[in-house]
Amino acid sequence: APEIHLNAFTSFSVKNLGTMFPILFVTVACGAISGFHSLVGSGTTAKQLDREEDAKTIGYGSMLIEGVLAVLALLAVATLTRPEFTGFYSSRHFVSAFAEGVGRFISKIPLLHIPVSGARTFTALAVAAFALTSLDTATRLARFAFQEFFEQAKEKSSKTNSLIENRFVATTITVLFSTLLTFSGKSDSIWPIFGSANQLLAALALLAISLWLINQKENATFTLIPMVFMFAVTLAALVSLFYTNFIQQQNYLLAFLSIVLFTLAVFLGFQAYHKLRTQTPGKSLPLHHSE
Repeated sequence: APEIHLNAFTSFSVKNLGTMFPILFVTVACGAISGFHSLVGSGTTAKQLDREEDAKTIGYGSMLIEGVLAVLALLAVATLTRPEFTGFYSSRHFVSAFAEGVGRFISKIPLLHIPVSGARTFTALAVAAFALTSLDTATRLARFAFQEFFEQAKEKSSKTNSLIENRFVATTITVLFSTLLTFSGKSDSIWPIFGSANQLLAALALLAISLWLINQKENATFTLIPMVFMFAVTLAALVSLFYTNFIQQQNYLLAFLSIVLFTLAVFLGFQAYHKLRTQTPGKSLPLHHSE
C-alpha cells in the first residue's frame, strides 16, 4: 500500500494563509456544501432531471462523491515526500501532484498490474476532462448571472439592455473577460478569495431555500442553522483575508474584494430579514428564470 509521508498535523496557524479556523472551511470547497454546486444544481441539473423525485438521489449522491474525491485528493498529496510536495507546490504543478499521488494508489491495486507512469497519465487525462466540463458549466452559469444582472432594470429597458441580455452576446462578453484575465497572468492574484466567495454563495443558497420554506409554512430549521454557520464562518474568513492581504502583504486588490464581499453579505442578510418580516405567508416569492 502507498505510504503516507506528509505530517497529519503541523500547526493551527500557517504563514500567509492564516489560522485553521475559519480558513479550513473556505479552502476545502466541495463535498459538504459549495456555492458553485448550488448554481449548477439550480441552473443546469434541475433542467436535466426526468422527475423531481430524482433530485435528492442525484444531488445528494453527487455531493457524497465530491466528498470522496476531496478525501482522495488529500490522500494523494499525503503520499508525496516533502521534497516532492515542495517541488510541485513551488512550480504550481498542482495537477501533476494529484496525478502522481493517485497514480501510486492505482499502481498498488492487486490484479491490475498498472505501472505508475500509466496510472499517472490516466489520472492527468481524467483531471483534464473534469476541468473542461467544469469550465463549460461555469461559463454557462456566468452567462446566467450576467443576464440576470441586467434583468433588474427591465422597467427602464432599452435596446442596449436587450442586446446584452441576448444569450450569445452575454456568453461572448463572459468568455472575453475570462480570456483577458487568463492571458493577463493576474488570475492567480484573485484566487485566494475564491474559497470565501464560493462558500458565501453557499450561504446565500441556504438563505434562499430558507426563505422559500418559511414562505411555504414549512420547517426551515435544517437550512437556517447551517446558513447562520456558513455566514459566520465566511465573514470571519473575509476578515482574516483582509488582515492577511492588507495589513501583512499589502495586496490591495484582495483586500478590496474582501471588503466588497463582506459588505454584500451583510446587505443581503438585512434584505432577507426585511423580506421575512414583510412577506405575506403563502404568497409566492419572485423568481427569475434563465434560458
